[in-house]
Amino acid sequence: MIRNSMKWILPSLVAFGLLIGLSALTVKAGEAKAKGKIAGTVVDKDGKAVEGAKVNLTKPQARGAGGGGGGAAQRPEPLATATTDKDGKFEITFEVADGAYRLSTTVQDKGAARAAVTIKEGKVVDKDDKVVAKVELKLAAGRGNRGGGAAGQ
Repeated sequence: MIRNSMKWILPSLVAFGLLIGLSALTVKAGEAKAKGKIAGTVVDKDGKAVEGAKVNLTKPQARGAGGGGGGAAQRPEPLATATTDKDGKFEITFEVADGAYRLSTTVQDKGAARAAVTIKEGKVVDKDDKVVAKVELKLAAGRGNRGGGAAGQ
């Protein structure tokens, strides 16, 4: 009798483990990632194209993030990057979940720029869910420019 019941315990435990594993995968599937591209330009404070600028796509840090130890906040790891051509143009290819992101660049001796972007189903959209054709990052002296942003259609 004990042997007979042991035959069912192992298969039952395996089935239970598979069920738990599949339910965890289903939760992760809710964070579906979409492939897409962001096109844009980097210009200096005078509106001239900036060649060779590295543009990063990152998830913005939550307010108060960064360790709280009084030191500088740690920069988020880029999810995707691109480098501008001679006309200041860039195209970032990404695979991310829908949500809020940040484009940023820092060019030595020229300044920095950043822009908040929203990605929905692999496309950059504005606050009205209209697709944005390009993003312009305008360099400003200092740590970053909050004035850059989505433009065009």
